[in-house]
Amino acid sequence: AICSGQEYTIVFNDKNDTKMGLDENGNPVEVDAENVEDKVGNDLSGKKRYHIRTSQFHIVPGSGFPFTSLRIGACDSFSINFSNKYDMSPENLAKIRLVELPLDENGDPITDVDPSTLPVVAGGPNCAKDQAEKEADPSKPPCLTVDVGDQWLGRVRVLVDTAKFTEPALETGKWYRMWIPYLESIDEMNDPAKYREAFWDVCGMPLVAGPVGSPQFEESLYDFLIDPPKCEEDKDFDGIPFSCDNADDFYNPGQENADGDAFGDVEDLCPLVPNTNNMGDSDRDGVGNDCDNCRKTTTQYNTDAANAIKPYLWVRNVPFQHDTDRDGIGDVCDNCVTVANCEDYGPSNPYGVGDPIDVDNENLCQRDDDENMIGNDCEGLQEPGAAGPVGFGDDDDFDQDGIRNIEDACPRQPVTTEGPVINCTNDDDCPGSRPCTSGGICGHADEDGDQVGDMCDTCPYNVNPLQVMDGGAQEDDEDGDFVGEPCEAGGCPKNPRPFSFHQVSVSGFCCVTTYPAGGPCTTDEECGFGQICDLGVNGGTCALKDPNGVPVRTDPATCSEAQEEAGECRLLPAAVRDAPGVLQLPPGCEEALMDAGITEEENSRVLTEDDFGGDLDALWATQCFLPQWDQDFDGIGDICDLCPFAYDPTNAVFVDENGKVWTNRGKFCWGDYDINKVCEQDMGETGTGTGGTGGTGGTTGGTTGG
Repeated sequence: AICSGQEYTIVFNDKNDTKMGLDENGNPVEVDAENVEDKVGNDLSGKKRYHIRTSQFHIVPGSGFPFTSLRIGACDSFSINFSNKYDMSPENLAKIRLVELPLDENGDPITDVDPSTLPVVAGGPNCAKDQAEKEADPSKPPCLTVDVGDQWLGRVRVLVDTAKFTEPALETGKWYRMWIPYLESIDEMNDPAKYREAFWDVCGMPLVAGPVGSPQFEESLYDFLIDPPKCEEDKDFDGIPFSCDNADDFYNPGQENADGDAFGDVEDLCPLVPNTNNMGDSDRDGVGNDCDNCRKTTTQYNTDAANAIKPYLWVRNVPFQHDTDRDGIGDVCDNCVTVANCEDYGPSNPYGVGDPIDVDNENLCQRDDDENMIGNDCEGLQEPGAAGPVGFGDDDDFDQDGIRNIEDACPRQPVTTEGPVINCTNDDDCPGSRPCTSGGICGHADEDGDQVGDMCDTCPYNVNPLQVMDGGAQEDDEDGDFVGEPCEAGGCPKNPRPFSFHQVSVSGFCCVTTYPAGGPCTTDEECGFGQICDLGVNGGTCALKDPNGVPVRTDPATCSEAQEEAGECRLLPAAVRDAPGVLQLPPGCEEALMDAGITEEENSRVLTEDDFGGDLDALWATQCFLPQWDQDFDGIGDICDLCPFAYDPTNAVFVDENGKVWTNRGKFCWGDYDINKVCEQDMGETGTGTGGTGGTGGTTGGTTGG
């Protein structure tokens, strides 16, 4: 690097200069030196020597970003440019601070003040590295996360990481300054204490900013005001503006974030493994690649399957993460379900969520020399209690669970994943919808009776037997999100089920309900966010409401067609009312909760690693799935919903005052229903507070707002 505040002489070669080289025999010889020449032969003869003087290390005037003319949020990142590359050592970067400016009697910032005397709100060498350290010593400001990616441009970017700190460091309506310690003049470099405190360039030259009040000092300032968030900056209505929100499309006022990355648990496809990208989900099952033990697309597993095995035995990439042999390959895509055959993982060295694994190395993982889709380590194996050898024949028992393939409702997933083996002589001996198989043990639960077990059924509560046939499987789940067509929320494609962590689940589905309303009330204040007290039902019942404030009811007996037409109520769509996990528990959950000795309310609490002493694998074992995302419960999946926080089962498009139809905008979140207009009506002031046409969602529930 070229250093600040230095003088340099630069000398170029010209066409007359030579250097020592080697001839073709390796003997020393004088050869022409490399030199600069243009296309017509001009060179640097007579112009080869240059003398330059670099400026003192300083802040580039006006380089602070974002500008005060823009809207600045409390959790934005802030950047400034220096005249040179800077020293990236931790001790140097720790010198950067955000300080709060004092205000005069008019509320304007006082700028001609020594920043070293101002209270530090973030950064500095004596800062707290995370929320726990800050709680232990509240006098410590939170540390800044420093981005040095543009150091080659002299730019540094800082922010207070909301994944590490639960409260924003900056407050609305206050003025702040990014302060980087400096010397008033280069002469102060002779003072060792002052030199150590100053920010350095890449050569160790100190930042120079002049005395307070000088033109150079004024040019070095980067001051900014934190603006109050507009309603449009909190479209998920969780009270967290998007600059601070770790999941700005999902209601999560608690900002839960188990792995401390940039993505809140509510949207994180892999919430136990930190990642910089939340888009990796190769098979689109809703489980991120870093957590998914069957992450490849089905076409990669079934390339040769059409000519080798029957479609009911194909890999279908169900999202459930059962791994009987603990080798890091999920049962549904394992070519040896009960025999570990991937690297050195297995029962004595179980694979853990997020552990490194090379699933593409065929010599180390899932070795199958004859390429018949059965691993070398289990081909022909028959374990005690199995109905046949490992194989793809109808009378074989691929998963070795004691049920022949042809009558196994989930032939790749052992029935033991649903609990202990239950012996039987007829169906009456088996609980719930589990049939008695010819091997004398109860098979997989099959609630809809379509011969596909609930834990491998794309639509476990609606009959869709075509999913295990070639052609039928593709038609049943055309978008590949492992939600069968009869179960898609509003026919919304590419909308996989989200998952959560709860103590009790059945066939992989969480034993909770996500619908948030329904409790008794006398006033709106007694109900949840975005709900009203519907006095027309049972003397007062909390209800969701549509964008016009009309209560949404769940029982057809309380909202007739005539009442809907009169605008007295709205009836929750039948598809939403009937979807297991919304109003009613999934089948089998009542019995499961009773057996576990806990109530539905107790089970609704989302588990964390703290419940298992920090054991992430134990937490991951409680993973279960919820209904597809539909945070306003209008029957239109969020991905397809033009207004995902405004109850509108018609998904009406916006038509502006000129009659133009906006097919990508919803009627109930644009125009007269624009979020800022609603705020103005509700609060008498535009640009402050939250509320409007939205609602709340989250891991286990949500409400619509009005």
